[in-house]
Amino acid sequence: MASSYWLGLDYGGVEIVMRRYGVPEGQQDDVFAQVQVLEDEEKLIRN
Repeated sequence: MASSYWLGLDYGGVEIVMRRYGVPEGQQDDVFAQVQVLEDEEKLIRN
């Protein structure tokens, strides 16, 4: 029986989205850290 495991986000894609949404350069590290927290929580839910 096959199963799947969600590994997480494509971080290159996260950078593109931050640029397109106009996240200021000085805030990108903080926003990225927040996205990683959300990603960790999502892994618990999906897996």
